[in-house]
This record gives sequence, structure tokens and C-alpha cells, in this order.
Amino acid sequence: FGLLWIFQIAAMLPTRAASLLRAASHVSRIRTLVSLQHVSRRGFSTASDSVLVRKDQDASGKPSGVTIISLNNPKALNALTITMGERFKEVIREVSSDDTTRCVVLTGEGKAFSAGGDLDFLLERGRSTPHSNSRTMRDFYERFLFVRTLPVPVVTCINGPAVGAGMCLAMATDIRVASKAARMGVTFTGLGIHPGMAATHFLPALVGNQTAARLMLTSELVDGDEALRMGLVTQTVEPDA
Repeated sequence: FGLLWIFQIAAMLPTRAASLLRAASHVSRIRTLVSLQHVSRRGFSTASDSVLVRKDQDASGKPSGVTIISLNNPKALNALTITMGERFKEVIREVSSDDTTRCVVLTGEGKAFSAGGDLDFLLERGRSTPHSNSRTMRDFYERFLFVRTLPVPVVTCINGPAVGAGMCLAMATDIRVASKAARMGVTFTGLGIHPGMAATHFLPALVGNQTAARLMLTSELVDGDEALRMGLVTQTVEPDA
């Protein structure tokens, strides 16, 4: 989606939702917004789910048009797992069919957006055959990249580390806003594996071929301000106090 079109959509939303989309990304605002004091308890999920879905409401209790999706495994820095991926795909289907949703905010619970693929899952790949791994990883990536099927703009709020497949998930969305303290990178080569989850597609499109090559070949992590200079994110904000 182009930025102009996204903000035209925002202009059609109720005032509160429109200002949320334009700022969407003050991370402090988002972290406050996703607290149960400010979000409908009639969402699609419960606190025990690996992916939370919460609907923002206006002062009268009506949906504002903004749906917040949160990766919810903060003890593991929201590492991506098969179970989380299956739930994530279900959530995307549910939100896609909800006519009251006009934009989506994607973030992570706790101190991280996502530290990437679950380490135990990745280690298990070394004990499997190449053919089996190819199928397993394709299915794993597809569950999270299903976010691309959402029919509304998606704003990712990178509230902390976004690494490897976690960064790829963020890159698959329309707009990224990051905390200045966030650390971001595609660290696949540091693990001795090929950059996956469409990293080789999204990263050059966002930052250009040379910078993409640098990030992918070195597994370098950058902070929010450097990511902004590169074009990896569109805005940075001060970290939460």
C-alpha cells in the first residue's frame, strides 16, 4: 500500500482512530493502548494465547476501527514457533473477515517485538533431511507471511528486538515504527543458514541492494535511528520510560 492511500483510509476513520493511525506509532501510546484498560475484552483471544487480538474502542465503547495483534510469548522474547504461527494464521483470517477493522497494529508483548525463530526449532532442523527441512521451513514462513493477505493497512510497532524471522515479519507489513532503543537485523548468516522468510525479497526493496547485502552478509544489528536512516522504518520514538 502507498502511504498516501493509507492516510486517505485514515481520514475516513473516526477521529480517534485516524489520529492513532497517523501517530501509530508512538510506541508508548501503543503499549498503553494494548492494556486491558483501553481495549475491548470482547476480542478474538484470551491472555493465554500465543497471539493476542484486541480491538480499540472509542469513549462510547464502540470499535474505533483499529485492531491490535500482539505476539505473546514475552518470556522467550516472542520467539516464533509452529504453534504461534498456526494461531497467527487463524488470527489473520479472523481479522480479515471482521468488517469493523480498518487498520491493524502489529506489536509484541513485553520487551521485544520478536527475537526470531525458536532456537529449539532451528536446532531440530539439523537433525532432519534437506527435503523435509525445505517443506517444514516453507510451511513455517507461510504461516507468518500470511499477514500479507490482510485487506487493510498494517502498521508494525517495533517495541524492542526484531531479529531474523522476527524482522522479516515486520518487513512484510506496510509501515514500521521503532523505538530508538530497538535492535533490528537479519541474522541468518550468523547462524550459518540462508536468509529466509522472504528476507532477500523485502530487505532490498526497503533499503537498496548494497545495504541489504551488508545487513544479510554481516548479520549486523542496527538501532532505531540507523534503521530510520536506512529506510528500514519510517519513524522512531523514544523508548518507554
